Amino acid sequence: MKRLVGPICAAAVMLTACQARAGESPFGWIYTADVHPQGTFEYEHKSFMQSGQSQGQYFFMQNKEEIEYGLTNQLQISGYFNWSYANAFRNGFDGTTGGPGVTQFLDASFDPYSRYEKTRFDSVSFEAIYQVLNPVTDPIGLALYIEPEIGPREKELATGSTIPNIPHSLPDPSSTTRRRNSGGRWPGVTNCRWSSPTTRIRRQW
Repeated sequence: MKRLVGPICAAAVMLTACQARAGESPFGWIYTADVHPQGTFEYEHKSFMQSGQSQGQYFFMQNKEEIEYGLTNQLQISGYFNWSYANAFRNGFDGTTGGPGVTQFLDASFDPYSRYEKTRFDSVSFEAIYQVLNPVTDPIGLALYIEPEIGPREKELATGSTIPNIPHSLPDPSSTTRRRNSGGRWPGVTNCRWSSPTTRIRRQW
């Protein structure tokens, strides 16, 4: 029964997150040039789950708890708490225990034929996004961001900007309903932050 506590709790978190109402971010893994209006905030939970391998037992879930706050109408700050849960037992092709989220944390004292189960704190991070161009009031959306991250095993600093996806023709804003305050957008206009313009400085130990 004890072994089921982790997966049950993780499933409960996912179900709760599925029932939550969406805020400014219309996508789960793609960031946009939108920012929260001044004085507003939002809590987000994100989970990435891997379950099952060719043999044995394997379950790994990475979780991110985030609070976003609109410091001004152009500047948004966010704080992240990142944690994970892993439960594996003899899931390797040779009958040993391992896999993503497991192997990199094993030491010489671990019996490779025993069960690995652990809830782990990964890191905390801070993010600041400054909106240069509003995707509603300007022809394109553009934002700059910086995100330092620190944890027991690594430090990382990410900086970058949005890459605007400019449509062939913008719809008439007078005939379009905007989505929430100044953070809205026209349908079909997406201004995304991809990894290509991002500079990352990472240190691991």
